[in-house]
Amino acid sequence: MRSRCKILVLGEPVSAEVISQKLRALGYETHLQTAVGLSRLRPLGDPESLHELRRAFIQFASQIASQSDSIGIIHPGSSAWAERPELIPLASRLNLRVIGPPARIQYLFGNQLLLLGEAEKLGIPNLIQTSDPMSTVRELEDFLARSGQKYPFVLRSVRGGGSSSNLIVRDETFLRTQVPAWFDHLRRSLGEVIFILERYIEGARKILVPFVRFRNGRIQLFPTSDVSLQSRYRKIVEFCPAYSIDAEIQNSLRKWTAHLIESCDFVGLGHLEFLVDGTRVFLKAGAARLNTGFHLWEEVAGTNALAWQLAASDLPAVEPEVPQEMKPRDRWRQGILVKILCEDSRVLLPRPGLIFESASPSRVAGDSELIEYFQNYKNGDEVDPQDSGTLAHLYAFSENFQQAMSLGASALQRVWFAGSLNTNEKFVTELLSHPWVKEGIFHTEFVDEEFLPSCHPPVELSSILAQMVSHHPILREELDVYFWYVDSRKVLLKSGSAEEWRWVEAPLFWSEKGLPGVSGRIERLTLSDEEDSDGGEFKPQADRILRVCAYPTAPGKWSIRAGQWFFNLRRLPESQVKPSPPRENGVQSEKKTSKLNALVSGQVRALLFRDGAVVSARDPVLVVESLGALVPHSLPFSIRVTHWKVSANDQVLTGQTLAEFEILSP
Repeated sequence: MRSRCKILVLGEPVSAEVISQKLRALGYETHLQTAVGLSRLRPLGDPESLHELRRAFIQFASQIASQSDSIGIIHPGSSAWAERPELIPLASRLNLRVIGPPARIQYLFGNQLLLLGEAEKLGIPNLIQTSDPMSTVRELEDFLARSGQKYPFVLRSVRGGGSSSNLIVRDETFLRTQVPAWFDHLRRSLGEVIFILERYIEGARKILVPFVRFRNGRIQLFPTSDVSLQSRYRKIVEFCPAYSIDAEIQNSLRKWTAHLIESCDFVGLGHLEFLVDGTRVFLKAGAARLNTGFHLWEEVAGTNALAWQLAASDLPAVEPEVPQEMKPRDRWRQGILVKILCEDSRVLLPRPGLIFESASPSRVAGDSELIEYFQNYKNGDEVDPQDSGTLAHLYAFSENFQQAMSLGASALQRVWFAGSLNTNEKFVTELLSHPWVKEGIFHTEFVDEEFLPSCHPPVELSSILAQMVSHHPILREELDVYFWYVDSRKVLLKSGSAEEWRWVEAPLFWSEKGLPGVSGRIERLTLSDEEDSDGGEFKPQADRILRVCAYPTAPGKWSIRAGQWFFNLRRLPESQVKPSPPRENGVQSEKKTSKLNALVSGQVRALLFRDGAVVSARDPVLVVESLGALVPHSLPFSIRVTHWKVSANDQVLTGQTLAEFEILSP
């Protein structure tokens, strides 16, 4: 029976590839969504999403029909479509079957208000402050006026999950300027705006409890994961088992999970998320699907999550052996998942772009250590602003928490993405080395409110990299005098310093679309303790070797990666460098007009003011959506918008002029 089953796995390769491997290990033939022409899944709210899925399912069904003894099955993966009951009738019309809970369970878990209401009947507390859902700003403002609700609070979509379904409202200005843009975002991603208001808790831990329940009532709970290290509700690092959580709290989480899924007669595999604040526990959310980090807890548990999911699914044609009780692993007992994201972590802004070159850490599978790495993209791929922004998942397993952390940080040093994008490896490396994180002292707001990463690359490194780019044959032929800038800092091209960098081997000079680029490895030469007695020779030290890539993004502009650092390098001819504005009575006169440029590449979602409108300092002027994040653009002084250069729904690039404005006197 198994050999006749062909399974189409939906979702990004970073999760779908793991699912596919697990299914093949069970004897099934699998296909990723790219095999039926789906490069990405559209948002649930996109009117074309169901039509596109239907076309893909028709193509998959036609392949099955050509083999009369084959059975076609859809596995929605860890995507948002795994929680949508409309997927079942869409597939059944084509004689395809969907792996997942029954539709009644998906309806219940698809409405978080109903789910939390069922939990509340069982005595499981939650943070809901409203008895009825809302859908407009006016309803929200009326509720705030009646209830006296204080800031901050959390707005949460009733349907769907993920980072975009939550929003912390910190003050009235935020409510007025950014909540409407969030509504528009929900409408596009989920198809509707229905939200509730929740109490904001500062300093809580978020714990995930995965489970499976069979039709005969058997329940299996898997190891809990700590998913507290997040930024703007987006998980960055996950730990399994949950570290430094009291045994009594763990027992409460497991007891409530079992009680809830038994009460609602859950059938299938899913997970619940709880907030733990000291001795208080609140149910936050639930999902009737695999979570994106399922490989973390299944590896720690020493089992195959897909075997449990298939055994529990209501699919008569799919009958794998029911897994037996799990036995603790002898090799490793702690694991971490690190998510490699496409962003500038210094300012927490999305930075999609082209991947010119990449490298991954080697897989390690020893008696006490395991490293696994799954990547979403390959060289030459463009990370589109409409993508999720997840580049890869890195898993590290070892005997204890500290060893797993060290193993993961070491593997991060070997992850490499270079091109016109930025990535977060340095940010996560510093996060894992933070003394509080190493001791398990962190919470859901730790990354956004308490963690301070390095902001600027070393000055000497900036100077030498600019010099190396200037040695490109195309640039050396030019006679003009240029000034070089790293980010906004002017650098000098000089050499012969006390610590000199040089190429380990001859650099690779190349061109992309006629623009000059450079790749290679550089090393810093220092006086070695084993100095040769004859000549005082400088010897290279391995820890001083950096891989570098200077990718041209426009004439005179480069995106540079050196080790884990990212730079923006540009050069200007001397003739184009503007002199300082004249001074009047010793005071530099202020320039009155200027341009507003895009902070990120993406789609304009909201113009918040008309031409001629006056905008107060720090009030958002417009909002751009990139990689699922809403990025408001504001200025530190009051302005008058004189002319918009873009309209709502326009696609823009980083640095593109969005508007012209006049600076108003303070």
